[in-house]
Amino acid sequence: MAKLVQSILCARVIIDQVTNSVSYIDVIEHIVVPKFPAILHQAILSLHWNREKEDEELVFSIDIDWPGITIDKVIEPDKQILNKQSHRFNLTLNGIKIENTGNLSFVVKQLVGNKWKTTQKLSYPIMQAEEQQFGN
Repeated sequence: MAKLVQSILCARVIIDQVTNSVSYIDVIEHIVVPKFPAILHQAILSLHWNREKEDEELVFSIDIDWPGITIDKVIEPDKQILNKQSHRFNLTLNGIKIENTGNLSFVVKQLVGNKWKTTQKLSYPIMQAEEQQFGN
């Protein structure tokens, strides 16, 4: 079974065409908006998977959770054949409406046999600009 080894939410991803090295620009640790409601215009959810065997199949989905709302299978790509040891998927998320404070969560699920298994839940606090607090 393929394993999710890393996930990052950021504003931009740059992949070097020669070395295939990746840079994650403006990594998102929390979401700060000037007022509610707000729109998260663009974010990229980057998922890095490793396979266990050659030509392994991978089917995954992403649900979005935040207070009072769950959207199932926001992203459900077609079956992927992992023909390399390591695979990155960079998924662009556009226009997520933010209504109030709380946590915005992305739930990554993997199809194992005929059942969906939660692989990872990534949560990001949502704050209004004047209430943000940063630690060093």
